[in-house]
Amino acid sequence: MIIDSNKKQTLIITVSFLTAFLVLLFLVVIPLTKKVYQQKDALEEAKLTLERDRKNVDKYKENLEYLRENSDLSENIRVDENNRVQFIEDIEKIALEQELELEISIHQPVSSNKQKAAVEQTFLKINLEGDYEKFMNFVYKVQNIGYFVAIKSVSVEKFDDSKIKILKNGNVDLNNLPEIEGEVIISLN
Repeated sequence: MIIDSNKKQTLIITVSFLTAFLVLLFLVVIPLTKKVYQQKDALEEAKLTLERDRKNVDKYKENLEYLRENSDLSENIRVDENNRVQFIEDIEKIALEQELELEISIHQPVSSNKQKAAVEQTFLKINLEGDYEKFMNFVYKVQNIGYFVAIKSVSVEKFDDSKIKILKNGNVDLNNLPEIEGEVIISLN
């Protein structure tokens, strides 16, 4: 089969255009199409993220508004400069109700690396004398007092013969001695 020159020329031009078209298709159009779809996916993801963030901001605003409206619920929970006196008066009232002798002082715990890293805390040391059952009631009531406090330690020491012998030399009325001596350490913040 012999192809004449006009047909050859037409065939070469057609093949050249077809080749150029395929090269253009594979080197330009397909990569551009992939980039367009990637951009579309990125925009959809950004849209979803934006919608999620908008919902979170709306929920945050609602929660913030609720907290502002109900701030009186949590106002006196933390013991701070404004209500420390009231807190100590409440502790004294509990001790009085439980018929315990009370002494309150600021307590400085032994410092450690862990405490240095922690937020500065204020500790109260409460020394009590009285009946064991009333002492335990005192601890229970302080634990449930309605302030945000943590009982760090409780120690109870029973009066025994050695303490009585020491007190006899000091001319103390032995009939009025308490059953126990106790100490409660409370963290205020």
